[in-house]
Amino acid sequence: MRKNKIINQQKNYSILALDDDRLMTETLQSYLLAEGYEVEIENDPLKAIERVRSKKYDILLLDFLMSPICGDEVVRQIRAFDTELFIILLTGHKSMAPPIKTIRELDIQGYYEKSNRFSELELLIETCVKSISQMRTIRHYRDGLRKILEQVPVLNDQKTLAEALKMVTEQSRDLLSCEDLFVYYDFSMVTFSNTSKDSAETMPLV
Repeated sequence: MRKNKIINQQKNYSILALDDDRLMTETLQSYLLAEGYEVEIENDPLKAIERVRSKKYDILLLDFLMSPICGDEVVRQIRAFDTELFIILLTGHKSMAPPIKTIRELDIQGYYEKSNRFSELELLIETCVKSISQMRTIRHYRDGLRKILEQVPVLNDQKTLAEALKMVTEQSRDLLSCEDLFVYYDFSMVTFSNTSKDSAETMPLV
């Protein structure tokens, strides 16, 4: 049994499984639900495209050979409006998979042969989950830093150093997504009056 399975984060990631074989999608759903993922299924590729358009999914599992359009065309249409969706292609056999050039052009994260064990598919999904988690973290800090920069003019309007530091502390708490926060301010390189320094050192932090 592998020790590094992502258990406590799995429920934060949604998967759409697309295959014109209903038994296949139901089997995938049953297996992945047991592993803690949120999984929805679709058997019509055209309907799947509209579902991705109207709802945010993290990962798409889709069959390559389908009707009325194949998996590569599904990806082309989805990539026209969604470039962040992670996609894993399902193939009946490696020889049926599209060429590597096409996989790269369509930004497909990998492909899985249906004859292989589901544990191999789970490894591919976990790789996607790790990348998605990193992207979420980067986006969170980017948005938090942008918010802090937007507050710079407001900081300049604060009448006292204590008010300014309180605002910085609140912004830091939001950026780090925590309720309990300890912030150490080093005033060794700052010159200000004793009154301002005393008010800053006695300021209650949130």
